[in-house]
Amino acid sequence: GTEVPRTCPYAEPARRQGARQPFQGGTMLWLPDIEGRDIIYVLYNEATWQLYDDTWDESQPESDPAITPPQGLYQPIRGFGKVWRNHPEVQSGLNWAIANESAVPVTYQRQMQESIGGVVYIQVESGPLLRLSGLGGTGSTWTALP
Repeated sequence: GTEVPRTCPYAEPARRQGARQPFQGGTMLWLPDIEGRDIIYVLYNEATWQLYDDTWDESQPESDPAITPPQGLYQPIRGFGKVWRNHPEVQSGLNWAIANESAVPVTYQRQMQESIGGVVYIQVESGPLLRLSGLGGTGSTWTALP
C-alpha cells in the first residue's frame, strides 16, 4: 500500500459491526473494541452527544420488566438499556426507542491533534459522515457533514 505521511491528521479508520437504535430524541450507537473498549454514543437530536462505556454483560438482565413503554415504542435492552436506565439524563433526553436495535456497519476515525479535546468522525452504513467534537461530556456537539 501507499505510505501514510507522518503528518496525517487522522488515525487509521476502524470498521466495526456495531449497533444502532433510534429514539424519539436521538440515536444510540454501539461500537465494539474501539481503542480497547466497547463504547456507546448517545446522539441527541439537538446536536449534542454523550459517551459511555458499555459495561453490560450476559450475567445482567437485558431489560427491566417493571418499565412498560407506551404502545408502539420500546425499552432499549442490553448495553443500550443499561445506559438508558442508569443515566436519567439519557432517559429524559432520548425518551423511548421508536424501533428495536439493529446491527450496522460503522466506520470510526479519530482526528489526531495535539490540543486538548478530540474530534471523531463516525459513519453508519452509507449515511452522512458525522463529526463529533468534544469528549462526550457537557458541551460536546455533533454535526452531519454535507
